[in-house]
Amino acid sequence: MLESSRLSLRNLRHWPMVGLLALGFLPGCTPSFPDNSANEPMGESLILGAWISANRWLTFNPSSIGGLRFWIRAENIQQSNGTSVTSWADLSGTGNTVVAGTAPTYYSSTNTINSRPVVRFTGTAVLTNAAPVGLTSSDSGSIFAVLRSNQASADILIIGGCGNTARQFQFSTTTISPTKTCVGQAINPAYSWPIGAMHEVAWIQNLATYVEVRADGRLVASGVPAVSGYGTGALNVSNSTASGMDLAELLWFDSALTTQNITSVECYLGARYGTTTCL
Repeated sequence: MLESSRLSLRNLRHWPMVGLLALGFLPGCTPSFPDNSANEPMGESLILGAWISANRWLTFNPSSIGGLRFWIRAENIQQSNGTSVTSWADLSGTGNTVVAGTAPTYYSSTNTINSRPVVRFTGTAVLTNAAPVGLTSSDSGSIFAVLRSNQASADILIIGGCGNTARQFQFSTTTISPTKTCVGQAINPAYSWPIGAMHEVAWIQNLATYVEVRADGRLVASGVPAVSGYGTGALNVSNSTASGMDLAELLWFDSALTTQNITSVECYLGARYGTTTCL
């Protein structure tokens, strides 16, 4: 009798009969193998006849997807609970670290999301990079964030400063939506966002032809962008006039990701924050 329900592929070569049985000859045991075309982690284990990875999504590296220009994760901040965040390092490799105008607050043991740290933006808190690397005026882009609202409205990310051509991802009292400019020129579409809600959200835009909003690994709204023609400028996390969120992680790619890559990023975030479950 096997004492464990998990067998490694390497161990099976020493147990040929067990290997044959586990790979499909046991009643009700159907083998399946993970697709690694998206550079997903491939740790080997066998549970009930299906090959899975022990840390399949927790160990996924979003930078394996091309075009990552900005990536911040609260868990990488090394400081004490309840202290001010004066700088948040960019993990994308482009060097787009953001620094405080008015500092938000780091929480690692309270106010967490799925027991993982967050940075709380309230009042006039904002983090900025005045001259970000890799910022273009392309109408295409993909933004992913895990956050909880803690007041009626807030800006998640503003790309291109706060002028008339800025790209702005925000939530308000009732919706989360992409907009153009800091006066809220709606791009469409929007998604309901009540105060206190925690979600993994995404905005995917392909040129001036298609835009979608996603929440917790699923499409919730889509359409043709009402406006386009973005500009370049500063990179702002939150906005000094509209702060109100607990932010755990944020990623920005400078292109509209493929369906497969969107799934990979959402499964990675879902595994970390409990927003969605992927095999």
